[in-house]
Amino acid sequence: MKKLVPLLLLVLFPTACSRLSPPPSAENYYSWGLAHQARGDFSGAIILFTKAIELNKDFTAAYYHRGDAKQSQRDFTGAIADYNLAIQNAPSFLMAYLGRGSAKQAESDFDGALADFNKVISLSPQFGTAYICRGSLRQVRQDLRGAVEDYDKAVEYSPQFELGFIKRAGANRLLKSFSAALADYEQAVKLDETDAGGYNGRAIVKLVNANFDGAFVDLQQAIALAQTDRVRYYAHIYLWMTLAEQGRIPEAKRRLTDYLQNTQLHDPQLWMKTIAEFVLEKTDEATLLAAAKQGYSEVAVRGQTCEGWFFAGLKRRLAGDREKAADYFAKCIATNQIGYIEYLLAKAELNR
Repeated sequence: MKKLVPLLLLVLFPTACSRLSPPPSAENYYSWGLAHQARGDFSGAIILFTKAIELNKDFTAAYYHRGDAKQSQRDFTGAIADYNLAIQNAPSFLMAYLGRGSAKQAESDFDGALADFNKVISLSPQFGTAYICRGSLRQVRQDLRGAVEDYDKAVEYSPQFELGFIKRAGANRLLKSFSAALADYEQAVKLDETDAGGYNGRAIVKLVNANFDGAFVDLQQAIALAQTDRVRYYAHIYLWMTLAEQGRIPEAKRRLTDYLQNTQLHDPQLWMKTIAEFVLEKTDEATLLAAAKQGYSEVAVRGQTCEGWFFAGLKRRLAGDREKAADYFAKCIATNQIGYIEYLLAKAELNR
């Protein structure tokens, strides 16, 4: 009978044992937040990191990762506030400076971003990622030579990190140093055959040089390896372009249509869908150019305008209206969005 007493207690009071379990700790919430962040649930991650911070006001890593999650949701102001708290707790926290610099750059606070990237380099002069971040900022500010210098440092200090080669290739591509760009993309692919960036970048160089067969092969590989919808979507649009340039219009339409039917996008990715629908003739030129003016920021609108004029020009040229196409390519170039692939392609169009 004595042995039955504990069992009866469990039956009659099933929550008795659960009451003995300690409540979740700050570390528990933090670990759960990391798991949500890793699978792309940024809202859930923010809630969990906040729970961790409520239990430990000095939880530096939680502030940092909550900042990253907010930045992933384009809440750059909120992200900067969290990075500030992380840096306040740990003044030598390199990644917090890089995160804050990236958020400032997204808000067009270029001087503030540069100060953060410079701070990281002063604290760790051989940190390759810091040079990549500063190089990217210089590229946005159209200092392409300065960007290449930073990417050179990134490659020197982190020769096994393919992103340095990819970024340097992109800057050299804009400088029309296509041989150097191609060599860097080749090296990036050798370093990591599973990174879509190397294949995608190499495809763009081939597109600029009208090597449509070669671009087609690389774009297929980029699509197969892409980790984000954005990369995959643009690669499909460029794939359409390679086929259309070869007169394979039905195949081009079929491939892009099949992709659209099996993909769901949300803001701000709907702009990419507008481009796809335009080249598939599901919407008209006026709708495309009007949509280009609708964006989450002035920076986004300028980029979309560049893309809109290019694709409008491309469709005009494919239809035989070379005069109007040239006018649209010139308008694309006039946006001065030198970091955009379409800017480079528009220049190539006018030079042919």
